[in-house]
Amino acid sequence: MPFAASDYTVVLLAKANSSAVLAIQTTALILLVIGGVFYFAWPHLPLQDSAEYFQFADQRRILGLPHFWNVFSNVLFLYLSLFGFFIFIRNYHALDEGLWESFLVFAIGVFLTCWGSSYFHLNPNPQTLLWDRLPMAVGFVALFCFLFADRITDRYNRVMLPVLATLAIGSVFAVNHGPQDLRPYIVVQYGALLACLFLLVFHRRGRVSTKLFAMSFVFYGIAKLCEYFDVQMFDHTFWSGHTWKHIFAAAAIYCLCLAAAKVHLQIKRDRM
Repeated sequence: MPFAASDYTVVLLAKANSSAVLAIQTTALILLVIGGVFYFAWPHLPLQDSAEYFQFADQRRILGLPHFWNVFSNVLFLYLSLFGFFIFIRNYHALDEGLWESFLVFAIGVFLTCWGSSYFHLNPNPQTLLWDRLPMAVGFVALFCFLFADRITDRYNRVMLPVLATLAIGSVFAVNHGPQDLRPYIVVQYGALLACLFLLVFHRRGRVSTKLFAMSFVFYGIAKLCEYFDVQMFDHTFWSGHTWKHIFAAAAIYCLCLAAAKVHLQIKRDRM
């Protein structure tokens, strides 16, 4: 019996309804998990950056630039953002718009982080730090949207991404303006990572490599450790912990770019 057009429409509607239900359920569970974690953590989170945060161990001036290695190491983010733009241009197509638009915003976030972080390290203070954190916050939520589009559905990314990006931007401005509270930014950064981890663990079927994503988590964890041991790393290596943080964070982004690049190959296999 031939497959009628009306039957095809019914199948599409059934898939749309199924993806909508899954998206709602997943979003509710993620909000429940993140809400539970930060409900207990909230009283213990710092309200503001300590004064010591802006006193970086490596203050060497090279070629006229203060904090040279902390500034120059940001060039890694520039190269990786260009790699990300290439991946987007090569892979963007109508059938996966939500997926690749999220990745484009992530790549833009990496590109702007290069300049924002450089600006901050030239003159470390709370005002310049805002321009370092702003693209990072947007990049974190864009990364979550990219993974959500892969593991759940990309139907709602054009709504979800702008909403989350707005919240991310608001969380950064809350540090220096308004309530002057660092905690919303912490929730955005680590909440986005926790949401990504939730998707990786409970929704393993997808085209984005779980292994590469997991490796990026490991590299980012090492980067945060290097940041914490800024002085100790400088005492025992050529670079300070903050420069090493940039290097390992770049390694994490490289893994994410590789994961995105491999999605193209998986899509081609699925359509053969």
